[in-house]
Amino acid sequence: MPSDPLLRDLTVFDSEGTRWAVIQRWLTQIVSTGGGTGKDFATMFFVGSAILNNAFGYFKAVNTTNWTRAQLSCQTPPIGSAIIITFVNGSGTSLGVTATIAAGASYQETVFGSPLSLAIGTEVRAKITQIGSSTPGGYITVSLL
Repeated sequence: MPSDPLLRDLTVFDSEGTRWAVIQRWLTQIVSTGGGTGKDFATMFFVGSAILNNAFGYFKAVNTTNWTRAQLSCQTPPIGSAIIITFVNGSGTSLGVTATIAAGASYQETVFGSPLSLAIGTEVRAKITQIGSSTPGGYITVSLL
C-alpha cells in the first residue's frame, strides 16, 4: 500500500464498474495550488463518455476562494445538445453555478454572473447535468479560475 494518502485514495473503475482510472482527487489536489499565487484553482477530469448526473473531481478550498469563470474542454465534442456542468458541494447540493460546452465544440469558457465564493474547507465537485443528445461527448477537463 502506498504511504502517500493521495495515492491510497486512488480508485480504479470504468463506466461499467471495471477498468478506467478515476484519479480526479489525486490530480486535482496536485494542480490546485494556485501556482504560489495565493489563489486556489481547480482542474477536474472525466475519463470516457459523459454520463448524465455523474459527479466527478474533487477540490477542497485551502484559502477563501472567489472563482469568476470556468474553462471546459473535451476530446469528444457533444453532438445534438450542449454538455452542462453544475458545480456542487461535497454532499451534492448545487452551488448555483453552471458551465457549458456547446454542441459540436471542444472548448468553451463560461464567465459567471457573480463569483463562486468558497470558504476555507468547502468541497467542490463537477456534476454533468446535460449531455449531447446524439453523442454525449467525453474526456472532459474542467478548470475553475
